[in-house]
Amino acid sequence: MRTYDKTDVALPLAPRNEEETTVLLQEALGMAATTGLLMRSAGGSRTDSAHVKPAFCHAPVCLLPNALPVQEYVKARRLATIWNLLVARIAHDGPWLLQTLASVLPHDEFTRRLVEIFQAINGAGRDVQKIQLGITRSDYMLHAGESGSGSPELKQVEINTIAASFGCLSTQVTRLHQYLVQKVLGHSRLSSKSFILPHNETMRGLAHGLAAAHKEYLRQESVMFKPSQPSRPGRRPCVLMLVQADERNINDQKLLEICLWEEFGVLLHRATLLEVARNAHLDLQRRQNLLLVSPLISDTGEEDVQEAEVEVTVAYFRAGYDPSDYSSEGEWKGRELIEMSAAIKCPSISHHLAGTKKVQEALCRPGVLERFLKDAEDVDAIRNCFVGLYGLDPECEGATAAVAAACNSPQHFVLKPQREGGGHNLYDQDLVEALSQMTAEERAAYILMEKIRPPPFEAFFLRDCSVLRGLAVLELGVYGVYLGDGEGKRVILNESVGHLLRTKLASSHEGGVAAGFAVLSSPLLVGGGEDSGILSKKYFSTLREFTMSARVWRRQRFWKIGATGIAFWGVGLFLTYIAVSKRSGKLQ
Repeated sequence: MRTYDKTDVALPLAPRNEEETTVLLQEALGMAATTGLLMRSAGGSRTDSAHVKPAFCHAPVCLLPNALPVQEYVKARRLATIWNLLVARIAHDGPWLLQTLASVLPHDEFTRRLVEIFQAINGAGRDVQKIQLGITRSDYMLHAGESGSGSPELKQVEINTIAASFGCLSTQVTRLHQYLVQKVLGHSRLSSKSFILPHNETMRGLAHGLAAAHKEYLRQESVMFKPSQPSRPGRRPCVLMLVQADERNINDQKLLEICLWEEFGVLLHRATLLEVARNAHLDLQRRQNLLLVSPLISDTGEEDVQEAEVEVTVAYFRAGYDPSDYSSEGEWKGRELIEMSAAIKCPSISHHLAGTKKVQEALCRPGVLERFLKDAEDVDAIRNCFVGLYGLDPECEGATAAVAAACNSPQHFVLKPQREGGGHNLYDQDLVEALSQMTAEERAAYILMEKIRPPPFEAFFLRDCSVLRGLAVLELGVYGVYLGDGEGKRVILNESVGHLLRTKLASSHEGGVAAGFAVLSSPLLVGGGEDSGILSKKYFSTLREFTMSARVWRRQRFWKIGATGIAFWGVGLFLTYIAVSKRSGKLQ
């Protein structure tokens, strides 16, 4: 029997021996299967040339949660609402956005096509929807510095403004870890003086954001059109989720679809960009409403499937962030049709561009954050989460020195293109070769970033039904939901709604779960720095503010149920009064 060392602060929770590891493995596999913590296996099993019979396996996860300093978690959660507003204002500032991306466009066709759509819509005054929904995820890693001394602090890796995924599976991972910690490891409570395993309300928070946008669209329709101008009978309003044709992370999406329906009664329809191009059109008699032909179950109660139109209230992109999502001009046509429509976009094309690496680099320049944020404390909070970022276009001050430093010490840098989804960055000798072969103009399509140095720790990985133990590092993602205009004058929703923790081998450069580099995990909040080893009471109360989506949902439900209860109570009291009065002879 092998025992494990639990003295390391990075392993506050660990199996005591191999037998307990086996029990954790079996319980985790069962829990994953019953809660939808699954991903479609690569390829699936093909039944014929047109259909694929999907096969599923558990999502790659950590067997137990990983330690994270509580003060850093609180800091990242509080930054989410500032990032929400910052991104919305950047997206609204078209001239600055175009100027910032100008040097990228000659050597980045994908970004150029996105910019062309943005210019076509705004230049022709065809942007008929001023409200935008942002579902963002800001990713951070603990940075120990080159010397490794001092308490590690979270530094931003990137901000994701399109297709920020794994929110629903992350909610299920938290459920898994709560179950394992209590049932197998025997901890009766999920909080103590030494650790907190926080709740994760991401799934409900994202659904709440989509439902709020759906409600706002319907409100706009009711204001703009009189009851005598109703929409065509049978046209069902719905959220449209744009997906990839070969999506593996389908459970993460379906869990959100189910939550959106069960909790808020909002219908969600899935389609690819190509299907939008083929089956959608704009209703020009109203305000460019996006209508999509879709097979639906008949409203008459019959089981036959008929073709009907759905009216898209919110276009929610879970695809469209990578050049591979546009294999033909059809996908570009679908994207442009959506952007021209009255649907609330998540994200809009400008919101998408606001998440590019070039924008991230530009925000590090003196005075740029102050252009968008008026509160000095907000500016300092955002700036403190940056590491060194360097523009490489010839006009950028210090570009030549940054290239020389990266070629001389490539282990300290990462070279990033304007891409999302993982697997695109260049490191070490690949970085040197790329910089040496590119012209000064070609380098402008990239940015250089100082490499974050996270402290490694031991972790237990669950992949392909087996447990592996290895040296790991973690990356915390915090989800934000913003609904409002770009100026911040009308803010309907601005919340930090949950978290995602990804753990990967310390030897791995990339961090994407879908790309196969990392596994899903949960943060186990522990004391750090001056609070080392002991969690003070202030953190227990502070963490309550980060169940915003749950609080909103519970408050709505409280008032709905509470109002009904008060009404029944009032009626009952009145009837009791009448009965008592009759008995006492006051009423004849």
